[in-house]
Amino acid sequence: MTTLESIGRRAMHRRMGEVEPSDAFYCVNGDVYQDLAQLCQGLERLTDSQFAFHAQWGTSDFSRWIQLVVGDEELGQDMRQCMTRLQTLDVLKKRIASERDRTPPGLSEGSPHGGPRPSKEFKLVA
Repeated sequence: MTTLESIGRRAMHRRMGEVEPSDAFYCVNGDVYQDLAQLCQGLERLTDSQFAFHAQWGTSDFSRWIQLVVGDEELGQDMRQCMTRLQTLDVLKKRIASERDRTPPGLSEGSPHGGPRPSKEFKLVA
């Protein structure tokens, strides 16, 4: 992997909110989330009462984690405005989709090096 690919891949992971295990979000239902995609999947499974546990007292544990740990102030503010699990899920899905659209060409998740898997049918041009 070239240095540029490595930098691009790390930036993509940062934008997707990947954090160290020690900084993971621990949910009331026992789930543990280390990135935005895992949080999104978890929000889909949460009951409304489980969501409410993390969104009580006029604040949101989800938005606070995203702002303070993930470091995405804008997404945290957007999620703080959400009143329901479905609204929160919608905001998060839109952010994930926009970040995936920003992924530089050649940094797909198709290969361990971040680039597309090479085709078996290729020719060397002399």
